[in-house]
Amino acid sequence: MNKISQKTLKEVVTELEKSFEKWPFRENIFKQLAVLTEEAGELSQAILQHQDENGSAENIREEAIQTAAMALKMILYIDNKGLE
Repeated sequence: MNKISQKTLKEVVTELEKSFEKWPFRENIFKQLAVLTEEAGELSQAILQHQDENGSAENIREEAIQTAAMALKMILYIDNKGLE
């Protein structure tokens, strides 16, 4: 139960690849953080909607995958561009 599934990893990587098609790396780490924070905010909103407005667990999962992809993109930014 504590192991991450290959399906989930594939979903995160697919989301990451889609993000690179639309938006390459941002100009600096703060802009990367802004994108990650925006995704985390959408995840928070999905959780609140699930709790208060009968929102779906699937929406929470989708937002979590997008947030994970943006966190991974930030790591890749650091690995590729550094923090100058």
